Amino acid sequence: MPEKTVVEVIAQAGLPLIAASIGGVLDFVTQVRAGIKTWSIIGFLLHVASAMFFGWVLGQLAINYFTAPGTYNAWAGLGGFLGTRVIDFLFSLKVKR
Repeated sequence: MPEKTVVEVIAQAGLPLIAASIGGVLDFVTQVRAGIKTWSIIGFLLHVASAMFFGWVLGQLAINYFTAPGTYNAWAGLGGFLGTRVIDFLFSLKVKR
């Protein structure tokens, strides 16, 4: 059985990664408008990249364990939006200690 390359995995996960990145963009813009974060291109790219990762992970967990495969994009978008919020929350707990 041949191993999949990274490019093949990304190509197969195209739409969910787009949904997750849209979730990450919306989350970043919301936080910038609320004054929680300041705008920077590096911060934006890191935010979107982490949103894509969390969206992919949540999408995989959702379709493998508890939902239909047709809901992958929705779960990926939710993971992209909320995954970065969870990390921000955990960092804020660590800073307050």
